[in-house]
Amino acid sequence: MADDIAKHRAEIDALDAKIVELLNARAAHAAAIGTLKASGGAYRPEREAEVLRRVAGANRGPLSNAVLLRLYTEIISACRSLEEPLTVAYLGPQGTFSEMALGKQFGASVEALPCASIDEVFRAAETGAAGYAVVPVENSTDGAIGRTLDLLLSTPLRICAEVVLRVQQNLMAKRPSMKSIRKVYSHPQSLAQCQGWLAQHLPRAERVPAASNAEGARIAAKEGNAAAIGPEIAAGRYGLKILARSIEDVALYRDVLLGAEPAPLPEVAAPARIGFCRPYFWDRIEATTGKLLEDGARRLARAGAKVEEVELPAADYEGLEAAHRWISGFEMARNLAWEIENHWDKISEKFRDGRLKDGLGCSYERYCEMRDRVARCRHLLAPVMARYDALLAPAAAGEAPAGMHPIPHPYVYMIWTAMHVPSITLPVFEGPNGLPIGAQLVAKSCDDRRLFAVARWAYRILRDS
Repeated sequence: MADDIAKHRAEIDALDAKIVELLNARAAHAAAIGTLKASGGAYRPEREAEVLRRVAGANRGPLSNAVLLRLYTEIISACRSLEEPLTVAYLGPQGTFSEMALGKQFGASVEALPCASIDEVFRAAETGAAGYAVVPVENSTDGAIGRTLDLLLSTPLRICAEVVLRVQQNLMAKRPSMKSIRKVYSHPQSLAQCQGWLAQHLPRAERVPAASNAEGARIAAKEGNAAAIGPEIAAGRYGLKILARSIEDVALYRDVLLGAEPAPLPEVAAPARIGFCRPYFWDRIEATTGKLLEDGARRLARAGAKVEEVELPAADYEGLEAAHRWISGFEMARNLAWEIENHWDKISEKFRDGRLKDGLGCSYERYCEMRDRVARCRHLLAPVMARYDALLAPAAAGEAPAGMHPIPHPYVYMIWTAMHVPSITLPVFEGPNGLPIGAQLVAKSCDDRRLFAVARWAYRILRDS
C-alpha cells in the first residue's frame, strides 16, 4: 500500500509542476493581451462568463462544477490583475454579502473598497476612485432595494453584469455553545429573516439591531455571551465560530399570507370596445381558426360591441417571439444560477439543452438588444390598446393537439407575454376533430380587472349564440 501511495504522490507532484507551468503560460498570454488592448479595459464580463461556461462544459469530474468554477474565478482574477489592477467599490463594511458578491464576480485579485452607503459606492465609481461598483439590487424576501434603483435612473454608469448570490444566514459566536447566549446582534432585515429559527432555538435571547451584519459580528466578537447573524465571511473576519448554518426562514408571498379577498368583478356597463386583431403571423393561422375568429367578432358586434379591425404589421412586430425566447432564457439562466452551479446534473436534459442552453448562450449585448426591441414594440402597442377594452386574437394557430402533446405554436401567445399585457383564452370554438380552438382576449397593461369583466361578457355571447 505504501508503494501505491508513493506512486500517486509522485504523479501529483508531476501534475502540480505541469499545472504551474500552464498557469504561468496562461498568465503570460493575459499580460500580452493587456499590452495589446492598452487602455481598452481588462474586465470583460461576457468573455469571463464564456470561459466559465466552457470550463463547466468540459468538466468530467470528479471535481464538481461549483468547485472548478471557484478555482477558475481566481485564476481569471489573477490573470486579469496582470492586464490591469482593478479597484471595486462595494457596500461595506468588510464581512457583508456585498463583499461576498464582489468576490464571486471578481475573485480575490482586486482592491476591494468598502463604502459606508450605496450613494458612496456609486460616487466612487462615478469619480474614478473605483473602476467598478457592486451594489445590492434586490433580495428574495424584501424585494427591490429602493435606493439602488433611484440612483440607477440618474447615474452615467452602466450595468455590465449581475451576480446571483444565495443569502445564507449563520449564527456565529466566540464560544462554541449556544447555552450562554443572551444577545443576538444583526441587521434588522437579517433578524426578521431568522425570527422563526430564533423563536425556536433562542427564545430568551435579546435581539439587538446593528448597522450591518458585519457590525453585529464585530460587536459579538467583543462580548462573551453574545452571538451574531450573518454570512460566513463575517465569521472569518472577526474570529467567530459558526454555531448553526442556514437559519433563515422561508418568505411567503404577502397577499397569500394576508388572505386578501378580491372585490367582485364589475359588469360591462357600456358596449365593449373590441379590436379584432390580425397579428403579423395571420398567414400562419389555419383557415378554420381564422374563420371561427372572424365569425366570433361578428357575433360580438351583433351583441352590441363596437368591433374594429386592428393590424399589427410585420415591419413593426415581427420577431417578437424570438426576442421573448432570448430574454426569458437569459433571465431564467441567471435566476437558476445556484441550481446550475451546484446541481447541473439534476436538471432535466430537456431543460438543459433547451431554455437553459439558449440562456447561457445569450450574450449581455444580445439581451439588451432584445430588451430594446421589445420596449419599442410596447411603445407602439400602447396607443392601440388605449382605444379598446380588449383585443380579440387567436390563442393558437389551430386546433388543440390530441393527447398530451404541447401546443406547437408558442409564437401566438409569446408576443403578449413579451408585451407585458394580460391575456385570457376563452374555450368557445371547436375544430374539425372536436378539440378546442381558443379565442384570446388581450387588454392593456395593468387592466386585468377590466379584461376579466369583458372576458366574462364575451364568453356568455360566444358560448350561447
